This record gives sequence, structure tokens and C-alpha cells, in this order.
Amino acid sequence: MDRHNKYDIFISYRRRDTGDKAEHLKDLLEPKNKGRISFDRENLTGLFDVALARRIDGCKDFLLVIGKKSLEFEEKDFTQEQVDLYTFLGTCTQSEFEQKILELGSNTPIDFVRIEIARALNRKDLNIIPIVPESTESFKFSQLNLPKDILGIKRYEAVFYSDNPDALFKDVIPKILPRLHTKPANLFKKILAISIFVLCVAILCGGFWQMRQWRQDKAKLALMVETALNGEEFLNWSEGITIEQLEAINHILGNMVKVEGGIFMMGATPHADGSYDEDVDEELEVPQVQKTVEGLWICKYEVSVSEWGRVMGEDYNVQKADMPRTNVSFDECLAFCERLSNLTGLGFRLPTEEEWEYAARGGLIADSTKYAGSDNPDEVAWYGNNANGKPHVCDAYNSPMRPNGANLYDMSGNVSEWCDTDFRPYNPHIPIVDEEAKVIRGGNYDSERYAITVYHREPMNAHERTATIGLRLVIGRN
Repeated sequence: MDRHNKYDIFISYRRRDTGDKAEHLKDLLEPKNKGRISFDRENLTGLFDVALARRIDGCKDFLLVIGKKSLEFEEKDFTQEQVDLYTFLGTCTQSEFEQKILELGSNTPIDFVRIEIARALNRKDLNIIPIVPESTESFKFSQLNLPKDILGIKRYEAVFYSDNPDALFKDVIPKILPRLHTKPANLFKKILAISIFVLCVAILCGGFWQMRQWRQDKAKLALMVETALNGEEFLNWSEGITIEQLEAINHILGNMVKVEGGIFMMGATPHADGSYDEDVDEELEVPQVQKTVEGLWICKYEVSVSEWGRVMGEDYNVQKADMPRTNVSFDECLAFCERLSNLTGLGFRLPTEEEWEYAARGGLIADSTKYAGSDNPDEVAWYGNNANGKPHVCDAYNSPMRPNGANLYDMSGNVSEWCDTDFRPYNPHIPIVDEEAKVIRGGNYDSERYAITVYHREPMNAHERTATIGLRLVIGRN
């Protein structure tokens, strides 16, 4: 689930050869279009974020920044199967798009720029502006060999930039601005109108305090209206909620993903002869047990330092704002969930162990991988071999790690996560060591490979805190 912000300008680019130009373009347009430009960094992992489809479907201007090698395709890209796939992804509804992406899974290579172009071409009312290098003997935009699903991009009038190292890319701005359907805000008129309105309110309310209170209430209302779980949950906001809490909750809800319910086998899968991989702990991770999981919302990321600090009203290190919050006990995590629930009227909580493993495996359409999203841990997890002994940010755009099929990040590695389940061996004949132990899942940045599998489980006393354990939020039935 994504926040449905209004983005009037969508910038499409291929990171490997035009990432710098696209970012420069965004910076040049930003002063007069603040908050209206969609500039999501290309996800190198192979899973296209469904939010981008919504943004393309709702924008006014589609700016395609390409380099000389951006639209080079191999013979396999022209097959009817590939053309049919990208034609479908370019024309289907948003719900069909999301279902198809989940069906393809995280191991399927997907050309996101091709999807973006195909989807933009399907919008007859969309203003499309290709921004391309000047023609040379080796490159001519009009003569590019393109698959049928995006061939139409060559019909649009392009804005050309010089690829000479001495040329200034900003020289294209005067050519682009007159063609934009998105018109810059008239800042002077806006400021004047807002000033007069605020002044009137201040006079009517009787002074500075009333004006300040009114402005805070309006800011709260704007965030309340912006925040929703696709209309499926009713938010009953606390009257005492602060702006900081609203901002944090808005961010949390904007990163919630819906996972449909289903039935799965929890625990390590045996081989045909009944044996297990050598990394399976047969005392704690077998035998498999069939479990039914109800549908739920789960956050893409682990709870961050800033989210915790703002919700709980605690000071935090802004330099570590996007890092996962750790050194919290199980009971402190429950208190955090309770605070969120009281502020919103939603049932925030920690996942149960079976919910966690079901989501880590990809949900209804399982990944069938040992780690969350891949059989290669270096593609999806920060762990002992690659994390350099430290956690990493809860932010897909600044991390090379892939999500799993449910679009969840760091289910394997980064930091371990508390589950709201008492730790008990699957085998009832194995004795319980600690009656107060809870399940932790996922492994962390210091873990070996065996500890970051989707079925690995460890006990942790509910009262303990460590730098390697954090939490992930869910909203759903208890």
C-alpha cells in the first residue's frame, strides 16, 4: 500500500547511463514544482514498485530522459511473449498490474523503463516529452530499433541535449518549460493570499495563540485526509495527536503492504528421502506444520529510529533517523503498538510467528526460496558476510537489497524481529528452556547464512534488549 500523493510530473530514466541527468532535471524543476515531481530511483532488484503505476496513471507530464544506450534491446526482448507481457503491463488496471507483478515473482527480470514507457503511451491524455542526445552517426532517436509495445515513443517530439562534456544539461530547461502541462505555482499570489487569510483568522480568533492553533489543526487535517489504507480501515484519530506523530504515522501507513491470507507449511521443508539441508536445526525448525493465516497489512520495512521517536515523543539521533530501531524489549514493542493503536484507532501489533514466516515466504504466491526473496542471500539480506557488522537503512531507494514477492524488505537479515508468539519447539517432546522466551525471526547483520532463512527461529527472553533486534508492524486480526 502506498500513499496516494499527487505527482504532476513523472521522470523516467535508466540509472546506469542517465541517472545523473535525470536527477539534475528534477533539481532544476523542483523550485517551482515542489512536491509534484515523481523521481523514484530505479529499483535494481527486479521488482517494480506498484506505486509507480499509480503515479504514471495520474501525472500530467511524462519526461523520458534517455542516453545513447538506454533503449538498446536484445533479440529475446522482441519475442511475442515479451511484447505481450509488456503490452499487458502497459494497459492493465492497477489491481491487475499488482497481481501480475506478484505472479511474476522477484526472480523474473523486469525492464521497468519499458513498463513506464508502455504505460505512458497507453495514456492518450498524457503529455510525453522524450529528452534525448543530439543525433550523431551512431545514434538517431528516430531510428531506434524498439519492441512493438514501446515503438510509439518515437512519434513524440523530442527535446535534444548535447552529450558533449563541456555542454550544460540545464540548457534543455528553456525547451521543456513551455511544453509542460504542469504550470508552476504563482508563489507571490499564493503567499499574499495565505498571508491575508491567516491574518483574518488571527483577528477573528483573537490573537496569536488562536492563529497558531488553527494552523496546527489545518496541518493535522491535511495529513489525516492523506492517510488511509485504501479505504479498508477506519481511522479514529486521537484528539491529542501531535504533528510529529501524524507525520510518522502517515509514513508508516504509506509503507504498509496488504498480504492476502492463505494456507502454508511452516518450518523447514524436507527432501524426498526425509532428510534436511545441513543448515536446518532439526530440534527447533521441524517438523513442518500446516498453518492458516488471515489477510493482514504488514510494513515493507522494520520500524525506524525516527518513527519510534516521533510516535513515542522521545529524542532521537537524526543522523540515524532511517536506521532500524533496536535495543527494545518485547514489552516496549507492545507499548509502541498500543500507542499507535490509541492514536489511530487501528489495531497495530507485532506479527505472530506464522504470519511472519508466511509473509517472508511471499504470502499467497510463495517465492519458494530459502531466504526471503532469493536463494542467494547477498541479493536480499544484510548479514555477517556483507553488512560490515552494522545495520542498514529502512529505505529501498538507498539499499541494493531486493524485496521478496510480497514487496517486503529485510525479512532476511538487517535486524532480527520480535514475534508475538511464545517460543516453543515444534516437537512437543523437546523440553522448554525459557518459559518467558518469545520468537525472534529473520536473523541480523551479524548472522551466518543458516540464521537468515525464512524458517529459522530463535528464542529471546521478552525482557531482554540487544542491538540486533528490532520490530516490524502489522495491522490485522489478533
